[in-house]
Formats: sequence, structure tokens, C-alpha cells
Amino acid sequence: PAPNPYYPAAGNLTIMNFPDNSVINLKIYNLEGLLVKKIEGSGNSIVWDGKNENGSVIASGIYFYIARTQKDFCKGKITVIKK
Repeated sequence: PAPNPYYPAAGNLTIMNFPDNSVINLKIYNLEGLLVKKIEGSGNSIVWDGKNENGSVIASGIYFYIARTQKDFCKGKITVIKK
């Protein structure tokens, strides 16, 4: 499947459909496999503001994420498009 498009100028990206009351640990990587951002949260979704660990808006490109909960994990691709 094609990566989900994300436009940082339009606001935050929400990754959803986790079981209720999950503890979520999300890691976002660039194409080189380098960690771009680590986010922890709880509930049934997690939000990313399109910024890296240094607080800078990331460059356009394809990114991968792995989200882990207490019982499961999911992975996916995000296409970041800056206008």
C-alpha cells in the first residue's frame, strides 16, 4: 500500500486505532533507518507534530514508524510533503 500523505503545515498527524487505554511507544525513522522522533502516550491514538527530536520540522520524504503497545505493535509508512 502507498504511504499515508502528511502535510506538516496542515497540523498534526494522528495515528489511530489502538486498543483503548493502551500505553503507546511510537518511533519514527527516515529511509536511512535513523531515529527521527520518539513519542510516548496513552489512549487509542498518538499525535506527531512533524518535528524531529531537536524540534525542527522534518524534510519532505518517506518515513517509517513502529508503534508498540503492551500487547501488540503496528508499522507503517508516512510520506511527508512540505509545500
